[in-house]
Amino acid sequence: MIEIKVGIVEDSIKSREELNDLIKNFQTSTYDFLISNYENGDLFLKNLKKSTFDVIFLDIDLPGKNGFEIAKDIRNIDNEVIIIFVTNLAQFAINGYSVKAFDFILKPLNKDKFNQTFYRVIEELNHKYNNEYIIVSYKSETLKISINDIYYIEVSGHNLIFHLVNGVKQVRGSLTNLETKLNKFNFSRCNNPYLVNLKYVTSFKGEYIYILNNDKIRISQTKRKSFLSDLNNYIGE
Repeated sequence: MIEIKVGIVEDSIKSREELNDLIKNFQTSTYDFLISNYENGDLFLKNLKKSTFDVIFLDIDLPGKNGFEIAKDIRNIDNEVIIIFVTNLAQFAINGYSVKAFDFILKPLNKDKFNQTFYRVIEELNHKYNNEYIIVSYKSETLKISINDIYYIEVSGHNLIFHLVNGVKQVRGSLTNLETKLNKFNFSRCNNPYLVNLKYVTSFKGEYIYILNNDKIRISQTKRKSFLSDLNNYIGE
């Protein structure tokens, strides 16, 4: 059984208890949930290191630093942890792009909505723990690349350029063939030469999307509707 480390940052005792109950009652035979509770952001951040948690439930309206400020601090330490805002401030949901929020759950907490979101969390963690790879080969060249390490893939001529967490790699190949393999892992084309891992999109503005590695890529008019639909579906809007 795999242990999922859950952090809850919430100043309301009632909300903390509800979240604990919802998590503990979530049925899975694969994972065991280890839950840590914090009543304010300062206490939480003192205990945060990279990979301390797999998923963090974060209230927005907190004493001291608010949830968005805490989320920015989290991202300076851990780019991979799943952040879910739990809030009654739905009007601020758009701000979640800047900190790569996975989803928002509105108060009062609803079991069906929680389970819907948490199923998606489990799917995301399944991909992470299964450590899935793609193999790209051309003649004597072979690349084995972790799907979780891909920010985006660019095609230039007959070359595939992989922009990765640990650098850039290039091999001959077809983006269309690769797109078929990666559709189920939440990749989407923002224009013909670019296939983007939606988990690393931090924001979009005008004609551009912004990636966690600080790159920006133009959204073409022909791909705009389908790409933004994929992005909205991914973040649970």
